[in-house]
Amino acid sequence: MFPTTPPSVEYRLTPLGESLLVPLSALADWVVEHRAEIAARRRSD
Repeated sequence: MFPTTPPSVEYRLTPLGESLLVPLSALADWVVEHRAEIAARRRSD
């Protein structure tokens, strides 16, 4: 917390959290690549 008005806080990922960046990025890329098929299957279920 910083002594400002209004108070402000800085957040940062831990090394464990940072280790998720690559797999989550890969998942996001996969979703973008398959979004049309995902949307079509959601409509048909």
